[in-house]
Amino acid sequence: LSTRIYSALNVAAKGANVKLNLLSLKDVGVPLLIAVGVFSMFRGRRFVMENDTSGGEDNVVVGDSTTTTVQETIYHSWTWTFWFGETLVMTLFIANSFEKRSPALLALFTTISGIFALW
Repeated sequence: LSTRIYSALNVAAKGANVKLNLLSLKDVGVPLLIAVGVFSMFRGRRFVMENDTSGGEDNVVVGDSTTTTVQETIYHSWTWTFWFGETLVMTLFIANSFEKRSPALLALFTTISGIFALW
């Protein structure tokens, strides 16, 4: 993906003496940041919970030595990494809906996205 973006920027800038300005970097950076947010959401849901198996097992027959207990992998349903990724993705999608973005408007979008991500 990064080589395609780099080659597309080189082809676009090859004909003339064009410098990369802030607008073209935003066009490349926003999809990459969305990808980072989606990866954070994926990674945030992959933290394994600690299973407490010190108590009695309901499905084990007493005195049966041939039974094996199966440990089930349980993941956290919510983590701060997931919250960060969801806030980042929501903020960038909202910000892409508006043409003019001021720092105060981005702060407002981030606050709204952070609150909705906790919901």
